Amino acid sequence: MDQNESKIFSLEVDDIAKSHMLEMGRWGKFLSIVGFIMIGLMILVGLFSSVALSAVTASSLLGGITGMGLFLIYLIMGAILFYPTFSLFRFATNIKPALNTMNREQFNTAFANLKSMFKYWGIMMIIILSLYGIVILFAIVGLAS
Repeated sequence: MDQNESKIFSLEVDDIAKSHMLEMGRWGKFLSIVGFIMIGLMILVGLFSSVALSAVTASSLLGGITGMGLFLIYLIMGAILFYPTFSLFRFATNIKPALNTMNREQFNTAFANLKSMFKYWGIMMIIILSLYGIVILFAIVGLAS
């Protein structure tokens, strides 16, 4: 390693950066708690709507999706959202004690969780954009024929 690389890896957290990270932790904790609540509500809505849909005759409103099918869709959506929410929560709960005690291992764990959240959303975005591309391709082929 040359002199510049060595300086980069021995960065110190000054008071301004520390206050920004503590604020990130507070907002991260708030957003993750709201995320957990929303995931719980999503699953409850899926459960109640599946019960309501089952009470009604096989509905063609949703393309023939049964009550259990609707519940599974909501459950899958909740499961997809759980990991990044949990990673954000773990970042938020690790960053404050890491900065207060100057614990490098806990600090690295906090940022590893934040990295995991961003990596997860990046992969999800690639998947979603790929699916959009496939849908657009099929739409173009369908219109051409």
